[in-house]
Amino acid sequence: MPDLQSLKVLQGLMPNTIQRKFTLKYRRILDLLRIPVKPPTLEEFGLYLDIPEDRKGPYMGMRQKVKPRELAMTLGIPIKDLLPHYKEDRDIQGLKRSYLEGVARRMDGTKRWGSYVDVLALVIFGIVLLPNVSDFVDAVAINIFWAVKNLEVDSVPALLADVYYTMSICHSKEKGSLCCCIPLLYQWFASHLYKDIHMIKTKGNRAWAQKLMSLNEGSIL
Repeated sequence: MPDLQSLKVLQGLMPNTIQRKFTLKYRRILDLLRIPVKPPTLEEFGLYLDIPEDRKGPYMGMRQKVKPRELAMTLGIPIKDLLPHYKEDRDIQGLKRSYLEGVARRMDGTKRWGSYVDVLALVIFGIVLLPNVSDFVDAVAINIFWAVKNLEVDSVPALLADVYYTMSICHSKEKGSLCCCIPLLYQWFASHLYKDIHMIKTKGNRAWAQKLMSLNEGSIL
């Protein structure tokens, strides 16, 4: 699970009115920074994130690639500022978390809340919802964020597909770890294994592994 403290600080810099605008624009993804969340079915993911029904269909742009210049315009960042920080090679493409958080802090200083909201949302997409490389927002997260903001599509199918694809790969290779949508998955496990989420005791990795290995159909609430 990535360290979210700096993102919580950025959230706290926004006045309440701006946080409400953030929620209207990107729904409840801010909640992922502070509380366990919910699910894996499309309905449960959508319910927790509060995705409106009028979204223009699911995200389908798996082969779409947002160009750095397009991203700069979307985020309200000068192109000459963003381009030197955009890593683009065969292995990985995208932006460092530290760069984007620095941009957000500068926007806070000038009260550019409209662009601030978009930059913070992009970091949450890349670090919390769709993490790949540690402290790096890659092209997949950028593409989905861009489509959600500009095309008003529903990101839930893409999030759920990422979870199931990763689980399938780990199962087939009999090794690996799951890092995507950890807060959502935690809430799903908690809500389906415990009647009262507040009764969950802190467990180490071994204890959790033993708990999960002992599950059967009767264990699921």
